[in-house]
Amino acid sequence: MSLDPAASPWPGVIASVAVCLWIAVIGALLAYAVFRDRPRLVWPFYAPMVGVAVVLLVTNLAAYVMPGAPSAWFGLIAPTVLGVVVAWRVGTPRRMSRGTAITLLAVAVAAVGAFALAYADRMHEDPFDTSWHYGLAFRLARGEFPPVTPFGVDAGIGYHYGADLLAASIINVGGVFTWTAFDALAAFLVVALVLAVAGFAYDVGAPPPLALGIGATVGFFHGDLFGYFNGGVFLGYRTGYLGNL
Repeated sequence: MSLDPAASPWPGVIASVAVCLWIAVIGALLAYAVFRDRPRLVWPFYAPMVGVAVVLLVTNLAAYVMPGAPSAWFGLIAPTVLGVVVAWRVGTPRRMSRGTAITLLAVAVAAVGAFALAYADRMHEDPFDTSWHYGLAFRLARGEFPPVTPFGVDAGIGYHYGADLLAASIINVGGVFTWTAFDALAAFLVVALVLAVAGFAYDVGAPPPLALGIGATVGFFHGDLFGYFNGGVFLGYRTGYLGNL
């Protein structure tokens, strides 16, 4: 990391996005093992959400024993090993039809586009509590765990710090600035939310166009319904209650 204004930001951006992709891969391995026998092909839609939940849970529990960078690495490596073992034991994916493959490819392209849109939106937004989250994530990355309230070190934080803990993992694993970690994580959480909602709608019987429309609608109105669009607040913070274990 370098604070030189002439230094390119791209290494940090690529590193933070790579960590988010790692989380998605973990989710794909586990979601495939859990949801592969559903009547409809929904495990790819659940993958990012599953990855977020599992990595957050493992990282949070590990942080009680080895806070900071060790828990960040353990929170990624341990679920990866578990996912590989579980996916290997359940076998290879069934052969899908050409139409299904084309649909999944289209969804993947749309997900990348949604990520880019959310990331660009984040670049033009200054959330009202940015300094609070930047400071909290930095302290978690530095190994101050469990977090405490800034109003007194003798009191627990009493706050769903899950998104901040995930950002701290990106900071430690990717070696990036706090704001760079949050930018990538915010966009990733938005995409994870959209895919999870679309996947659930498809899972319970909605036609593919309707399911994708529901997911896109939730993503589009995310700012009005659940917080601010660029922060991935709903998914990040609701899942973040895993951080209070």
